[in-house]
Amino acid sequence: MRYVRAVIAESTESRGFRRLLGEPGWRGLREAGVRREYRKGEYLLRQGFQGTWVLALVAGRVKVVQSEGEKKEALIALRGAGDLVGEIAAPRNGRRIASVQAVDPCTAVVLEWTQLRACLGKAADGLLLEYLGTKLAQAGPYKLRLMHFKPERKIARLVLELAALSDPSVANPDRVPFTQQEIADSLGIQTSTVAEHVKRLRAKGALVERGHLVLGDREALHRAAGV
Repeated sequence: MRYVRAVIAESTESRGFRRLLGEPGWRGLREAGVRREYRKGEYLLRQGFQGTWVLALVAGRVKVVQSEGEKKEALIALRGAGDLVGEIAAPRNGRRIASVQAVDPCTAVVLEWTQLRACLGKAADGLLLEYLGTKLAQAGPYKLRLMHFKPERKIARLVLELAALSDPSVANPDRVPFTQQEIADSLGIQTSTVAEHVKRLRAKGALVERGHLVLGDREALHRAAGV
């Protein structure tokens, strides 16, 4: 769970590919591509579709999901501003191995693979290899990376990671953007189990119910997450 700890610990300003590239390089990358806006729930990339472009996430959060058949999708990872998506298939115009869906209204910059490499210059291979290495270490369903934890800890970690990935564009960063059903699907547990443990987290003050779930006492939530 080194990745979850890292995401929770790092600030939005120092995370992901943006951190590796540095501010001047990230600014140049953003200026080289075409800016696009995505609505909440809209797909930025679709599994199985071919493409030679990548997306640099400028604002908002996304979830990376893989089809499990019968219209079911497994959560693979969460991404936020400063990350790249689509860089695995892009070099060879390959098929996307996962879909990317907006959790919030999102902004991204679209770059062809050749544009991206041109922006990175001589450092391209090293930067992309390091970034890909980090992401491939998280390969596989999200629920499997948390399989050894009890439900309450799983829920707390998911909620904290979502909060850590928020940026100034997110209108209410304390609001949990997943329903209890979405939390259950993401973690591979029953909705009734989620409801039970959300109730316990609310009793501890870690979460608050205001028509939707909101982060409460951060220390209590971190204790529940074990981080």
